[in-house]
Amino acid sequence: QPSYQLSVPPLTLPANVREFLKGCFEVPDETAKLAWEQFREIAWAFEPTADDQKANRVKHVKLFLIHGLEHRIGVHSLLPPTRICLDPGCRKPLLSDPATLRDRELGEPKDYPVRVFTLKIGNRTPHRRIDPDEVAFPTVELSHQC
Repeated sequence: QPSYQLSVPPLTLPANVREFLKGCFEVPDETAKLAWEQFREIAWAFEPTADDQKANRVKHVKLFLIHGLEHRIGVHSLLPPTRICLDPGCRKPLLSDPATLRDRELGEPKDYPVRVFTLKIGNRTPHRRIDPDEVAFPTVELSHQC
């Protein structure tokens, strides 16, 4: 299934996401795979409010710092707003109907370490409590190309 069909949960999690969850929940690989199979529809349909998202970031920030960055996952998701190339010149003809063009999916992401500046969470390391005066927070930015 194409990864740009965002209305449908993927059949399997990307390896980095599965590894992150395995570390957070301290479960073996097979358990993480089975959990996704059982809960993927529920997880995909979940739509937290902005306040819920903020509360969860604060509540789980330690897990992201311990397990997230090594797997290219940050507390904040810095992703492009689309998974397809917006340049009409990049469209490809369908094999079944060459007169019909389809959007070109963006390629594998390249990740870059970045720091997010926020007053809402602050800078956090695993051994310290959140200090509202600190504002830089490590995360990962993913950049895609077609």
